[in-house]
Amino acid sequence: MTTTPTQQFVDAIEAIYASAAKPGLWPDALQRVADCFGDAGANLTYRRDDGSFGTIVSPGMVEAQRDYEEGEWWRQDIRAIRAAECSFRPGAGAMTDRDVASDEETESHPIYAGFLARHGLRWVAGVQISPDPHVSIVLSCQRRMDRPRYEEAELRTLERLGTHAEQALRLGIRITDALAERLALSEAMNKVGQGIHILDGLGRVIFSNPAAIEMLEDGLELTGDRLAPRFQADRKGFQEALRSVLDVQDGCPEPATKPVLVQRSRTGRPLIVHVMPVGMSASGFSEGVSTRAKALLLVTDPRPGAQLDPSIARDFLGLTLGEARVATLIGAGLAPRETSTRLSLTFSPTFSSYEGFPATSVPTTARSSSPGLCATGSRRWELKPPTSC
Repeated sequence: MTTTPTQQFVDAIEAIYASAAKPGLWPDALQRVADCFGDAGANLTYRRDDGSFGTIVSPGMVEAQRDYEEGEWWRQDIRAIRAAECSFRPGAGAMTDRDVASDEETESHPIYAGFLARHGLRWVAGVQISPDPHVSIVLSCQRRMDRPRYEEAELRTLERLGTHAEQALRLGIRITDALAERLALSEAMNKVGQGIHILDGLGRVIFSNPAAIEMLEDGLELTGDRLAPRFQADRKGFQEALRSVLDVQDGCPEPATKPVLVQRSRTGRPLIVHVMPVGMSASGFSEGVSTRAKALLLVTDPRPGAQLDPSIARDFLGLTLGEARVATLIGAGLAPRETSTRLSLTFSPTFSSYEGFPATSVPTTARSSSPGLCATGSRRWELKPPTSC
């Protein structure tokens, strides 16, 4: 994709962030994602750690999704089954049919020759995202049968859109939980349980909820109306993440590629700061706070002993999301067999041959929140890919 985003790409990101505060807008946002590739539609498939699951689809995919569920095509969907397994291999990002099915299978397997052909569909591209430690989500696009296979550049674009979707869903989950109590938006943010700072286009703080205020003076400091990490070593990364949202080019902000760690003096656990854009046209969230809102900082104080968010392990350890899910569960004390059961995967050497994350490469957050990632003592773990992938 060129450095200048297409209008479809900009429209998709605007629709994604508008859905953060208004979940009912997700079907439209998914269609905007599909429009970036000229595809028939898109869907979000989510699975909670309690085993429940569901799907949100764009308007044009409703009939196909109904047939998929009522006809129990999910039982024969080798694409979804194999993609879930291959998501644990090193370097797994966005995947498409060539990653999980042979040419012969794309011609003759029932999911292709039966279900997809019936609905005029052929190819799929999907990327796994993690807005919450207890929810696994796949964002996927569905391509018509008269279109060619997905190219590598298109998969990279889908990964970029997936990053935006993960940010919006992370915020949306927390807002929705609070709004369930029928609170006004400003009150809802006070109930989120995480720090929230709203910044204008010049980087000035125009709103902070009580949780965010309580976290000040140890890690983040507010001088006048500007936020900055207390320690000089953290300031460059913090400012780069902030500028990536405030310095909007062509109406299309890019979120930070990973959250920012802000060290503290009173505890060994750093704050985790996610920076994301707000105030885009169609953003109901920004309208509820201020028309000047440009950036939102979501500040998390990791709880001692809590399972590390897989997305944090992914970003700071350089893992795939699948690897990070395994690592954080094992780090929280689960045995490999129990981990495979929790992730609905067949127990195999993949889970019995973890041979060591170097302790020096594990961030302080991972060490304090998930001791297993430190590989202390004689037991060390290493993630190895399934041989089938």
